[in-house]
This record gives sequence, structure tokens and C-alpha cells, in this order.
Amino acid sequence: MDDEDEITDVVEVLPLRHTRWSILVIGMSYAAGLARETADFLASATMMTAQHNLHKREEDEFYEVVKNG
Repeated sequence: MDDEDEITDVVEVLPLRHTRWSILVIGMSYAAGLARETADFLASATMMTAQHNLHKREEDEFYEVVKNG
């Protein structure tokens, strides 16, 4: 094929202005990300608290057996 036979489509991309809806979408995306990170942190903190509680109960049982035994 020659360059003369090649068909080229030219597409002009025009920038769009931000509207309040586009700013709202950006803000909601940020809020959703922040909420997801907060939820992940709270899930981790809950797991750590549960593990700490289990450790303290086992430790108390151990010292009770050692003290009585």
C-alpha cells in the first residue's frame, strides 16, 4: 500500500471544563477512598484488640495456676 492510498482520520480532542458534577465525583471518590482506608484500619485495630484480650486472659489463667499450684 502506498502512503497516498492510506486513509487517515484526524480526531480533535477538545478539553472539557470542570463542572460542579465533575468536582463532586472527584470529591466522592476521595471520600470513598478515605472511608475504605478507615474501615481497613478499624478492622486491623479490632483484630489486634481481640488478640490482646485473648493473650491477657491466657496470661491471667497462667498466673492463677502458678500462684495456686
